[in-house]
Amino acid sequence: MKNLLVILSIIACVNCQRQNDIEAFDKLMGYEKAESFNSAVSSFQEFLVLNYPNIDDENERISEFLKTIIHSENIKADFIFNKEQCAKVVNNWESSGLRKEIWLYPDEKYTSPIYGEVTIEEVVMPIIRNGETNTDTIDLSNYLESNTYGLFLYGLEKYAPKDRVIIDYVESKKAMGNIYYKPVAESIYKLKIKYNEPFFMRILIVEFYYDLMSLAIEE
Repeated sequence: MKNLLVILSIIACVNCQRQNDIEAFDKLMGYEKAESFNSAVSSFQEFLVLNYPNIDDENERISEFLKTIIHSENIKADFIFNKEQCAKVVNNWESSGLRKEIWLYPDEKYTSPIYGEVTIEEVVMPIIRNGETNTDTIDLSNYLESNTYGLFLYGLEKYAPKDRVIIDYVESKKAMGNIYYKPVAESIYKLKIKYNEPFFMRILIVEFYYDLMSLAIEE
């Protein structure tokens, strides 16, 4: 009984620390950006219920979501969207400045509170995350490149330093920038982890759901 109480205390401390970590992450982002991210998390959760209504467990829904992406010809698959909500979330990311903490357009100016002024140089051959763009006709001025100096990656590294999966993700993004969506989905699916952990939910939104929302509202 005593050992059980010790184990439960450890679990409670871990969960408390995770909550503290996400609260610190939100504080780093600032109120408007944190609220925009949180609204995307809520939208993603509703999207999962809408598309996988027969699965009760959220983690299993995310697993099925990843499988759908892996086995579909394009990232849009046959997903159902609340387009009005998607438009609101995407607009909030833009107006709050959250999008700049994750991606920048070529030659777009961004001042990091950590690193100072940053500019993403125009790339010769971009990696298209969602695979929906013809690289022969792409307008590079509309191309978003990962902001490796933004608060998103900085916050993950600072507030999840002991999570090896998240740190590996941060290091990969810093080294490679954008990565095509399908190998990302395959790699995440193979992890078989708790996908709905707060930090990881934000990674799923950045790697998949934001692009899905953007494509949905363009139709």
